[in-house]
Amino acid sequence: MQSAKPTQAQKAFDEMRDDSVEKKVGEIVRYLLCADKKKLPVKRKDIIDAVLKDSSSRAFPLLLSRAEGQLQEIFGLKVVEVELGKSKIKSYFLVNCIPEASGFLDWRANFPKMGLLFFILAHIMMNQNNLSENDLWTYLQQLGIEKSKKHATFNDVTKLITQEWVQQLYLEREKKTHNNTTTYEYHWGERAKHEIDKEALITFLAKLHGSTAEAWHKQFKGLLDSVPDTS
Repeated sequence: MQSAKPTQAQKAFDEMRDDSVEKKVGEIVRYLLCADKKKLPVKRKDIIDAVLKDSSSRAFPLLLSRAEGQLQEIFGLKVVEVELGKSKIKSYFLVNCIPEASGFLDWRANFPKMGLLFFILAHIMMNQNNLSENDLWTYLQQLGIEKSKKHATFNDVTKLITQEWVQQLYLEREKKTHNNTTTYEYHWGERAKHEIDKEALITFLAKLHGSTAEAWHKQFKGLLDSVPDTS
């Protein structure tokens, strides 16, 4: 029985010296950590252009795999791969994979802004992960946030929702056109699906509304399934 032929990535990887492998892996780790400070996804092409400027670019899949191992072992971070846009551009972002930190990671450090996002995600989930822009602003008005006014705490909330949180993949803003009328709908973004523990969110909602998590599970049967599980 013949053994499988090595892939181009494997050939390129085998041709690299050990010290060169470690150097490139370290550079990929640093690049991803730096990008994660802004919570923005990183395109595969950008990593290759910035770090792998020679023939080692063909070894990217194996180098990334090693970088993933280091990020998880040393920093407790998981690399998530997503395909963005109509062109399905391969991109990556980091999420914490430490069990004790799941559900509310990085939220306390950036409260109250992330607290507002938490409320928005909860409201989207309560609407089967499909919320119109009009319904979103009706809900925000109940919280004292006006679309046309800058908020004392959050400043430009429209920009926060339609740009920052969409770019960071916490929210997905889907364009809908019907009878020459354009509207938008909001869903959980890829980062939210990986960072937010849906069970923790249900418990949060139950406490907020003076009920029990069990009662909410019964009331919103199937609610957890409205946001795809990524675990």
